[in-house]
Amino acid sequence: MRTIIMREYPNLEVDYGKEELEKLNPKAWQLNQLRLNPDYCSWGNYEDYMSSNSQWGCPIELDSFDEAWGLNDLNEMVNFYFEIYNENGGECKLGIQMWFIHPRKGSSRGVIIKEIKESELPDVYSYLIEARNRNFDRFSKIEQEVK
Repeated sequence: MRTIIMREYPNLEVDYGKEELEKLNPKAWQLNQLRLNPDYCSWGNYEDYMSSNSQWGCPIELDSFDEAWGLNDLNEMVNFYFEIYNENGGECKLGIQMWFIHPRKGSSRGVIIKEIKESELPDVYSYLIEARNRNFDRFSKIEQEVK
């Protein structure tokens, strides 16, 4: 059970997140990942009426980044955020929530990777950059057509 979760970089000038930060006690590299998050990251698996059945739209939890699948036309990542958390007051961990769509099925799926290790960050960044580029490429012809 995740007892404390932080998804936004704390604003300590106004004490926002100070108490949670002290309880989490993250390493600097973990905390810095929160700076990369999109402006809105207040949703996750089991938070937005995600289905709990075994169909494509149900949420998935993976233990490590090694379990992540490749991106393709049937698994397009459209959003993500990092979060730091602990379970029952234990050691702080970095996780990543990703949102995929399956265009053919018209479904979305929340996938959380429960623990990202510092050594995996270059691979995680490459994965996110690939997703960004795939999304950009899909819409890149719009500008050419408008001119």
